[in-house]
Order: sequence, then C-alpha cells, then structure tokens
Amino acid sequence: AQTQGQYLRQFEADFKEHTGAGHAFAVDNCTNALRLSAILCDLGPGDEVIIVAYTFCATAIPFGHTGAKIVWADIEPDTWAVDPNDVERKITDRTKAIVVVHLLGMPCNMPAIVAIAKKHGLRVVEDCAQAPGAQIDGKHVGTFGDFGCFSLHAAKQITTLGEGGVLTVQSDSDAALVPGIRHNGCRAFPEGRARYWDPAMSNVDIDIEGVWPNNFCLGEAQCALGSVLLKSLDSINDTLIEQANKIKAAMADTPEISFARIPEGITMSSTPSCCTL
Repeated sequence: AQTQGQYLRQFEADFKEHTGAGHAFAVDNCTNALRLSAILCDLGPGDEVIIVAYTFCATAIPFGHTGAKIVWADIEPDTWAVDPNDVERKITDRTKAIVVVHLLGMPCNMPAIVAIAKKHGLRVVEDCAQAPGAQIDGKHVGTFGDFGCFSLHAAKQITTLGEGGVLTVQSDSDAALVPGIRHNGCRAFPEGRARYWDPAMSNVDIDIEGVWPNNFCLGEAQCALGSVLLKSLDSINDTLIEQANKIKAAMADTPEISFARIPEGITMSSTPSCCTL
C-alpha cells in the first residue's frame, strides 16, 4: 500500500510511544491536525474559542473555519507563553475550548491551563508545531490537553519530505472518530487482507452529524521516514539548544537584550534565541 498501510501504523505507534500520548494519528500537516481538533471540539457559530495572540496564523485559521468566534489571550512578557490568568479572564458562557501554543520550544504553563479548563468544563488544544520533544516535569507537550498538534514541515526539527503532521488524542472516544474524519469516512479493512484498496470505497460512514469528513492522510513513504527521523529528534533538539546557548552567551554583556525566562521543570525542544530590546 502507498497510503494507510504498515508504515502509517508503525509511525503512529512510534510517535505514541515517544510522547506517551493516548493515541497518535499521522496527517498531512499540522494545520489539518488543528482542523481535526477543532472538529472534535464540536465548535460552531455562537461558540467562542480562546487562542493565544502571539502565534502563526495557521493556529487560528482551522478554528475560524468552524464559525466560532476567536477570542485572543495575551502572553507572559518574561516567558512569551500564554498567560493563564488572561485566559481565565476571557472565558464566557460561550467558551468551548482553549488553544495554547508552545512557541519557540517553550512549553506553556499546562498544569495551570488544564486546571482552568477543568474548572470551566473546556477542551484544551496544544499547538506543538515548534516544540516536539519539549516537556514539563518529564511529561511531553501534546499530552496535557485533549489534543496535541505537531508539525513535520520542512522548517521543523524533523520533516516528512516537506510536509506532514501528527495529532495526539488522549481519550478513546475522540480517537475512535479520527480515522473516519481523516479519510473521507472510510474505515480500515481487516488486518491481513491482501489488497487494501479492494474495493476502494467500502465502509463509508459519517460519524458526526453535520460534519463532512475530508482527506488528511499522510503517505507511506512519509510515514516510513518519520519513524526513522523520530529516533534522532532528541539529539537534534540538543544541538539546537547548544547553538542557541552560544548565541545567548555571546550577548551576555549586552543588558539591553533579554531572552525568555525558562521556568523550573521545563525541558525545551530548543532554547529561544529570539530576544527583546
């Protein structure tokens, strides 16, 4: 098979093991991982979703597609991560989800975000595009909230031939819906079947009323590469941190320049080399 075969299953198993997530699903890019999470959050017109304002546009666009109102939350000036206090200030009776971004390898304060979400009965989506391998007290980003969205784009630490992504899902009930939404409502055929695409369009269902599925699949060659490169992720992150620390050390005698504070218990996927003046 050139798609949805043994290498897909292996890559998903490898990613699940690496992060400790409940489930992992390979997709064609991180934007569509976010799109899947927006669908699973059951967002629509009249709902509100809180998203950190300091991020790339692709974080917000998938949630805009749902018709929900995007409410922006501010960041902490010393860490550049979303401010949990501002998130809670923005919650209304229409809020359904919180979307945080682990930007520049810096994990957000997920214990605080998750506590706020539980208090108000909200879903949590983690945009981990820039933070694969980052951890809080030994727990990987993408496993704190309901959903984690990872990028395998050419500009990231590891890439599956230029594009790719992974959606991590914690609950079994959410995970059961992903394969159908990811592949036009189709179901995987039983293990051991000689020809996967025979017939090509059997077992088609719509699992969520009013939600049409799509094709967010990642090809077999990309998945095979993903499994190989995943083994190098930690060493790649170590190299990035080493390089960033050299930049920071070179600027240590320039008081006008400051870098993000790294809270205790944080393991970066890279140390922010961006600075403020």
